[in-house]
Amino acid sequence: MRRIFNLIVVLSITFIWLNTAHAADYQWNKLSMDTDTTVYISANFEQDHSLFSLADKIMYISVDDGKTWNKISTMPVWYVRPENDKNIYTLQGADQNSLSIYKFNPLVQGNWEKLCDAPSGTRLFTVLNNGIVIAVKPYESRSNWEALRLETPGLTWQSTGFNHAGDFLEATPDNLVFTMENGTNIVAKSSNYGITWKDISSSYKLNKLFVSPLYSSDSQLFAIINNSSINISYDRGESWSVRMTGIKGSGYLSCVAFSPNYKLDHTIYAADSEGQLFVSKDNSFKWKPLGVSLEDDNQLNSLIVLPDNKLLAGARKGVYELTTYIPPTQLARSVFVTGKATYTIGQEEWYMDTAPYVDSDRTFVPVRYLAYALGINDADILWDGARQEVTLIKDTTVVKISMGSHTLFVNDQPVTMDVLPQTSDERVFLPARWVAEAFGANVSWDGQNNSVSIEHQK
Repeated sequence: MRRIFNLIVVLSITFIWLNTAHAADYQWNKLSMDTDTTVYISANFEQDHSLFSLADKIMYISVDDGKTWNKISTMPVWYVRPENDKNIYTLQGADQNSLSIYKFNPLVQGNWEKLCDAPSGTRLFTVLNNGIVIAVKPYESRSNWEALRLETPGLTWQSTGFNHAGDFLEATPDNLVFTMENGTNIVAKSSNYGITWKDISSSYKLNKLFVSPLYSSDSQLFAIINNSSINISYDRGESWSVRMTGIKGSGYLSCVAFSPNYKLDHTIYAADSEGQLFVSKDNSFKWKPLGVSLEDDNQLNSLIVLPDNKLLAGARKGVYELTTYIPPTQLARSVFVTGKATYTIGQEEWYMDTAPYVDSDRTFVPVRYLAYALGINDADILWDGARQEVTLIKDTTVVKISMGSHTLFVNDQPVTMDVLPQTSDERVFLPARWVAEAFGANVSWDGQNNSVSIEHQK
């Protein structure tokens, strides 16, 4: 048994599934919808499995990864904002002179809740973590735009005296607010909930801003500037550094999206309006093109990444899915079925001395067989009885897990698991998803067959 599994050692786990773009055959395939569409992902996706789309001023929801959509709005929707509080907010109304702000939480029976009426003519808004709402609308002359704020729903909107706001408005988890002044290249920032504003730059045009998933610890912001470059800020937007190494021949840059496993893999995706995709695995220092684009008469509006690293795009002609990530000959796939003492690697079936099981909605797999499925040989499966600690080693990745601890260490970086390792039948069982994803593998659950699949590049 051990000799057979040593043959699997030649499998080389890559960091996620994009180690070499040239080894993949990528293409955008139409998934659903037939009209100009923007897609959004719920911040609670792993709990509510919800995606949202805006098409022809109608809001839709999908709970099957974008394959089918159900209408959830009755009034025209003019603007959509997924916010830091994990709700999704919309600007709704018969026309732009009679608008209200609503929020939608799929975890609360999927109902709209009216937050407040919006000032007539509102174009943009953001809801801060402390509940304050900031809205932007054209000012009296229409050449300038006014910023207003509402401290408590039901009270009166107050002018901030700032009448140079623009068609960009973004807030961070610590309630900083950014806008680009209308008709200028001046970026303004508010550090006191929109009461006052400070000009922080006049040398570039900040089109879109994206908050790092680790913002609370790294303070990093990413931005598309002048529609043509990706930039990073380490000081909450005060200064910016260009990050374009490897992005060549790209047109109008339209969006940035983060891997759901960003804390471990530091993977970021960027796309331009033509559907060209680029990926960085080192926090934007270097990018690789994926050699894919949309058809000539199409246009990419938005990009989202699902937890299994599936990429979806909202485009002029509907919702698209990036397919054929890695040719089957380049992919190693293992399947464990709960309650069954055999598992498969590719087409081969192998025996185990105990069976996987499900506890607390997590699949637990015997540590040795989970390691084999990831291409880890016996010499790199270590057990420290005194410390009650498992160490798994693959290439440059070292994963340590201690019995009785929720903390998993990946190259000494802590990651908090939602379950504890377990012992059963004198065997150590580990949560399959947490361990496999620590090595950059993709994990999926098949509820119909009660099986968990683990895929990694050879």
